[in-house]
Amino acid sequence: MGNDFVVSLGCGFLAFSNAGSADQQAGTFMHELGHNLNLGHGAPSGVAGSTIVCKPNHFSVMDYGRQMPNSVYTQSAWESSFNYGATGTQTALDYARTTAPNQDETKVDEVAGTLAAKIGTETTPRSYKVLYLEKNSGTVKLGNSQANFDFSGEGLFSSPTALLQVDINAIGLQPFGCGASSGQILNSNNDWNSVNLDWLSEVVPVGGIGDAQDGVTGSDSIPNVSPNGKEMGPGFIKAVHDKAGDLIEFIPPPSTDGSSVSNAGSNIPMKFRLKDVDGNFVRDAVVSMVAKKGTVSNPIPPGAFQYDLATEKYQFNWISPSGGTANGVWQIFYYQNYGTPNQVLLQGPEAKAAGASYTYTLTLN
Repeated sequence: MGNDFVVSLGCGFLAFSNAGSADQQAGTFMHELGHNLNLGHGAPSGVAGSTIVCKPNHFSVMDYGRQMPNSVYTQSAWESSFNYGATGTQTALDYARTTAPNQDETKVDEVAGTLAAKIGTETTPRSYKVLYLEKNSGTVKLGNSQANFDFSGEGLFSSPTALLQVDINAIGLQPFGCGASSGQILNSNNDWNSVNLDWLSEVVPVGGIGDAQDGVTGSDSIPNVSPNGKEMGPGFIKAVHDKAGDLIEFIPPPSTDGSSVSNAGSNIPMKFRLKDVDGNFVRDAVVSMVAKKGTVSNPIPPGAFQYDLATEKYQFNWISPSGGTANGVWQIFYYQNYGTPNQVLLQGPEAKAAGASYTYTLTLN
């Protein structure tokens, strides 16, 4: 769980120039993204069996047996036309949308088998490919999810009372660790019901937004959610919204097209309005103006701009620089919370749309 993840395919993908095939890239990307969404290899994080791999009853790309095509679960079978519809064989490139019967490897229930539970109001269970170890032949096979599933290879269907023992998830995928692991309880889980977008704690450190790497973690208890807390909870969303940047509307003169010329050392009324991302007037901002010419910087102290409620504008009478070095073109910047960790260069609507920093020039003579 965290803000970020990296997918890097190298060793083991030599046949595809160390980058993996399109299917390998797609499956691995979605698999690793799933870890950031609170999903483990066998179940959501914190749920029993979340670290058990290669379950035949976990219809998820999080399961190593379904992450990418292999020698048994071939490319054509794995892709299955990437079908997410209500009918037909479902693609492996998905998080588990439904469950199948749990299995105890000390008393495998072939009668219940791997039949997928119906989703919502659907009248027919969806079909999934099932990768499993068949007991009698000792080979790894690919079947379809269904009741009366022949894990033993005997052509009969044992109930739990028969005490059929099969290490059904020992499919030998290397280097994924799907080796012998007899006697496990293979619970089936629905991934989508436990996808968690609340990653970072709502506790925000002084001076900014924390993340999992900061050690800022939630302490509240949420079922099936990693204790790493809430990354996209209300507090975080509000902080991101606030960080989006207010929009500044300059009130001429001076003009923002660079055509304004003023005398050096003169009194120049600098005016603007400020709105948030929702279009509401911002009346309590701490805004500073910085005028720069070459290496010379002339910052206006924070709080110098005064707000006039009647006109909804900020104004400061700037005494422009004087003397021989003052003549020339000055670039004007407006900053919110200047000189603090939360400093933001204010942008006008034109610059915001272009994704550019917003400044303008003023000539002194």
